[in-house]
Amino acid sequence: MEDSATLAKSALELYRRLGEGNISTGYEEVDALIGGIEGGMSYLFYGEGKRVNELVHSLLVSAVTPKGNRAVYFNNTDYYTAKTLLSPPLLGELAKRRGLEPLELLERIYVVAAYNAGRQELAAQEARGLLKGEPRIRLVLVHNASCFLGRERGAKEALARALGLLKEACASRVSLVATAGGKRAKGGLLEPLGGAFFRARLWRPGLPHEGEGAAAQASLAPRAPLRALGE
Repeated sequence: MEDSATLAKSALELYRRLGEGNISTGYEEVDALIGGIEGGMSYLFYGEGKRVNELVHSLLVSAVTPKGNRAVYFNNTDYYTAKTLLSPPLLGELAKRRGLEPLELLERIYVVAAYNAGRQELAAQEARGLLKGEPRIRLVLVHNASCFLGRERGAKEALARALGLLKEACASRVSLVATAGGKRAKGGLLEPLGGAFFRARLWRPGLPHEGEGAAAQASLAPRAPLRALGE
């Protein structure tokens, strides 16, 4: 995986190539595959933890770089078994590459958090309130959405309610990105923790992959490293 400087350079160059309407992921291969992150669409990225975490940082910075834009970071974290955190040094490096002071970047990101499955719906309601009051929000990023699946009773139901609230709140204006852990299925293919659960909650059956309610997913497999722009 690229170091923070290479990642920041890649994100900056890709942002210049993409139109203002889409948010760059910071990776050439992913942007080429899905065309960047579009408003009103839902996305699922899953795979090895470090790779997904770096993508999360890149997306947050890309979303708020245009002047005045904002993002919501929804962290799902279990301190003992599935802790996820943002890295201030990586965020700071990415911000400086975009001409932003780290403090200015942090002021553009709203944070909600769930420390157990029961808290996920409450956190989603907080995010919905932010969306209603702040028209400059472009992205809602749900980090480690699969955190409580298989660990707590009722976790699937709680996550389903949270994702439902967020999809409704984002509507056609805001991008919804969820990340999840990955596991190897039969044949060695990587699939998200929770399997078909995410496809059922992030897609609306019968819709084409464009327009309101559409969604896309991408697997970030550790044995297929992403290439920095210009390498």
